[in-house]
Amino acid sequence: MPLSADRATPEGPLRAVPAAASRPTRPEEVGPETPLAALNLNWSERDLPERERTKHVHRLHPYLGKFIPQLVEIFLRKYFRWRKP
Repeated sequence: MPLSADRATPEGPLRAVPAAASRPTRPEEVGPETPLAALNLNWSERDLPERERTKHVHRLHPYLGKFIPQLVEIFLRKYFRWRKP
């Protein structure tokens, strides 16, 4: 489902990226300068297998978090700058 062009950000209108157009975004590729339009957050099981999705959690009980860790990591890298202590 494409995103509406009337939903704008400081970087311009949001546009959906077709899954076939580019490979899904990896967290290590994202930085503050990465445009939102360049993010492809449409992962399949093949692109992001369970062993990667659950890398931050143990297997004692199901992970019931709202977001997979990679999605959170992408937006932390996009909107926050890390300071060296």
